[in-house]
Amino acid sequence: MKRVFFYFFMLLLCSSSCTKSEGPLLSIPDTQEDTTSLVIWQIPLELDSAEYLSIDVQLLDNGVLASRRAVAYSQMEALFMVDKNTGSRLWQWDNYMNSSSSQRIADYDIIENVIVLNSNRDSYGVSKDDGSTVWSAVNNEGDPRISTFENLVFHPYSYGSAPRSHKASIAVCDAKLGNWEEKVTFLKEGDYEVTCKVPAAYRNENGDIILIFNVSRLKIPATSEVELYAFNMTQDTFI
Repeated sequence: MKRVFFYFFMLLLCSSSCTKSEGPLLSIPDTQEDTTSLVIWQIPLELDSAEYLSIDVQLLDNGVLASRRAVAYSQMEALFMVDKNTGSRLWQWDNYMNSSSSQRIADYDIIENVIVLNSNRDSYGVSKDDGSTVWSAVNNEGDPRISTFENLVFHPYSYGSAPRSHKASIAVCDAKLGNWEEKVTFLKEGDYEVTCKVPAAYRNENGDIILIFNVSRLKIPATSEVELYAFNMTQDTFI
């Protein structure tokens, strides 16, 4: 009998707690604070900004580096700098070597006062001071990305229609000169095509520049081999 009474009491207690109405844990204000007065300046990439994209912006001295790229692959991607305090445009660059078809900025980096960028066809050095072209060079096919170390820029080259490349190499140039030179080369072996990836670089205890990078060998359709290399660029020898 006591057990039945206990169960009946617990049932009543549960029923009472379940029907109890509780208010929200947090109060939500009816109106939100207007923060538009905090905006210093804003500029559209174009009249219809919904149709355009930009690189990730970079703050350089007193300027902001950005770009204007049409979503549809129909226009050249323009690189530009605006004043960080006013948003007024300081300069714009779209001086591509091949103007017959649209080009995009595939990768870029900044070394001192030179913006080094790779399009999907060429590479360029652009002055961050006034947007003038410092140098330009035709690229071979390959990974469109670049890597940098000190004043040097590295870019993988490929020969042939990637991924069917019969030769691949790592090229290097001085960021201020654009004097590209292939430093290490790999050839196709048997049925395996070859490609190189962008290298990482450091100086060893002797001051030599060491490159670390991957080399991929692909046999169509699905077999691949990947090897990791360390190359002493100063001594022109593999480690």
